[in-house]
Amino acid sequence: MLRSKGAPIASFGGVASGPDVLESGIGEINRLLNARASQKARPIDMLDVCNIIGQIVVSGNVRRSAQIALGDVDDLDFLRAKRWDLGGIPSWRSNSNNSVICDDIEALLRNEEFWNGYNGNGEPYGIVHLAAMKRMGRTDETQYPDPAVEGCNPVQPNPTHQN
Repeated sequence: MLRSKGAPIASFGGVASGPDVLESGIGEINRLLNARASQKARPIDMLDVCNIIGQIVVSGNVRRSAQIALGDVDDLDFLRAKRWDLGGIPSWRSNSNNSVICDDIEALLRNEEFWNGYNGNGEPYGIVHLAAMKRMGRTDETQYPDPAVEGCNPVQPNPTHQN
C-alpha cells in the first residue's frame, strides 16, 4: 500500500510523495519501451529506465539516487545522454553519474565526443579501466586480483578478499 501524498514517514523521516510520482514514472517507462516495441532495446533505453527509477526514488526529498552508469566509449547516444547544451535531454538523466569503459587510452584520446563534457558542453564522464580492475581487484590491492569484475558495484563481494 502506498502512503498518500504528504503522509508522514515516521520510520525514515519526511513525508510521502504519494502514488502520482510512481504512476508517472511507470508511465514514462511504459512509453519508452513501447516506442521500441519489436526492436532491440538500446543501452540508452536502459539508462533511461534506470534514471526514471532513480527519479521515483528521490521524489520524496528524503532519499537520494546514487547511480553510476557505464557505457561504451564509442556509443554516441550514451556520450550525448547528458549534453544539456543540445536540448531535448530528459531531466531524469541527471540521476546518474556516467562513465565510459575504456581499456585503450588511445581510443579515448581520439574520441572528440567524450571530451565535450570537459569543454563545458554537458557533463564530463568518468573513465573505468576494466582490465586494470580485473588485474588489481576492486580495492586497488594487487594481491587480490579479480578476473570476474564486470563493472563497478561497490557492494559486490570479492570472495578471495577477507575483511
